[in-house]
Amino acid sequence: MSFKPLLTQIKPTYFSFDCGMSYVIRTSDGKFIIIDSCYGEYDEPKKLIELLNSQAPQGETPTVAAWFFTHPHNDHMGAFIKLCDFGNDVIKIEKVYYSFPEYDWCAKTCKIDDFYAAIDFFGAETVTPKTGDVIKISDAVFHVIYTAPDCPEGTSNINETSLVMKMNLGKYSIMWLADIQEVGSEVLLKKYPKDFFKCDILQVGHHGYWGGSDELYRLTDPEYLLWPVPETRYLESLDFPTNSYLKNSKKIKEIFVSGIEETTIDMSEPIPSAYRYEKSKIIANFVKHSVSELNWQCVWGGDLGYDSVLVSFEDEICKIKSKERHSLLQIIQRGQVAVSEKCKLHLKAKITEHCEEFGIMPDIIKPVDFTSIEHYPVEYRLNEEFTLDLYIDRSLEIAKLSFGDVEKEIKLKTNEPCPIIIYIKGGAMEFHETVFENL
Repeated sequence: MSFKPLLTQIKPTYFSFDCGMSYVIRTSDGKFIIIDSCYGEYDEPKKLIELLNSQAPQGETPTVAAWFFTHPHNDHMGAFIKLCDFGNDVIKIEKVYYSFPEYDWCAKTCKIDDFYAAIDFFGAETVTPKTGDVIKISDAVFHVIYTAPDCPEGTSNINETSLVMKMNLGKYSIMWLADIQEVGSEVLLKKYPKDFFKCDILQVGHHGYWGGSDELYRLTDPEYLLWPVPETRYLESLDFPTNSYLKNSKKIKEIFVSGIEETTIDMSEPIPSAYRYEKSKIIANFVKHSVSELNWQCVWGGDLGYDSVLVSFEDEICKIKSKERHSLLQIIQRGQVAVSEKCKLHLKAKITEHCEEFGIMPDIIKPVDFTSIEHYPVEYRLNEEFTLDLYIDRSLEIAKLSFGDVEKEIKLKTNEPCPIIIYIKGGAMEFHETVFENL
C-alpha cells in the first residue's frame, strides 16, 4: 500500500523558550523520518506520538526509519529523551543519525548522556553521516553537505557544527540548514558552486536569529520558508540583516512560522496558498474562553534582566511562577501578536504565593528595560480570587482598567497592534478564567 508523502512542521510549546525545532516526514511506505524533536519540558513528546499515530498506517505502531539529530542542543533533542517516559513500545525507531563534536563540548550544551541512553532504550542503530553521503530512505533522498568535522577549528559556537542536508521528496527539494550561522554559511559557499543551493523549500537557519547568511539565502532562492520560531521573535528577526532577502523577496509565496500553527504539506501536490503572514494580519471577532486555548508566551531574555516564567496547565487552570526578577507573560490570540483596534480582556485569577509586584502593561511591543516602561500595578489579597477587566481603544489611544472597585484610564503610548503583557516579580498566580475578544 502506498501513502502520500507528507512533511509536518511541529508547533512547539514556546512558553519559556524562544527556540525549538522538529520536523516529521512520512514516506510513501508509511514509515517516518524525523529531524530533531524540540524541547521536552512541556507537551512536545505527547504531541509527537499523537501526530505519528494519526499519520501511521491504521492499526500499526509508528515506525521511524531514520531520526536525524542536527546538533547537540536541548531544543532539538529534548522531546526525544522524554519519549522514554512513554515506554519503548509507543514507536519503533530503526536508525538514529547524528554527527556531533567531541563529548566534552556536547556535555556543556545538552543532556548528552540521556540522549545516548534514549537511543539504547529504543534499541536503535546509530549511524554517523559524513559529508558527501547520499542517504536514500524509501522515496526520500538526502544529500549530506555539511557535518561537524567541516566546522573550522577554533569555532566556539556549537550551532556551527549542525548537520546540513538537501532533501528531495515528491515534487520538492528542501534545504535543511538546522542552526547553521555565519561560519557554516561561509564554509558552504566556498565548498559548492552557486547553483548548488537552489531549492523549493528552505528551513531558515538558527530560527532566524543570525542564522544563514544573506548570500546563502539568495542562492537558495526558495518559494516557501519553514521558520521554526515563536511569532513574536519572528517579527523581530525579520529586521535582522541576515534575513533581508527572506523579508523582501517577491518570489517567496508562503512563510510557515512554527509559532503560529502546525503545518503539514503534501509533498506530492502543489502547496495551496493560505496567506503570507504579515504583522498586520488580524483575526476579527476572536473570542477564547479557555485559559489553555490562549497563547501564553513568556517574553524572556536573561541578558535583558528578566527571569523566565514557569507556565503549566492543570484542569483548565494556567499556573505561572516567577523567581526573583520580573517575568513578562504575553496573552495573545492564536499565536497572533497583533490585536485589533478595539479589544477587551477579562481575567479571573488569584495570587497563590506572595508577589513582590504584579500588574499589567497593555501597549508594549518590545519591552527592553522594565524600569523605563509605564506599568500598572494591581493590589491583591493572597489566595483570594479577583476579577480584572481591560478595555483598549487604540483609535482614541486609551485603555480602561477595572479591578474590584478601582478604575483607571490609561493613556496608550502607541496605536500599533501589540500584545497585552502581565508582569509578575516573584511569587505565583493562577488564571481561572480568561476571555480575549476583538471588538
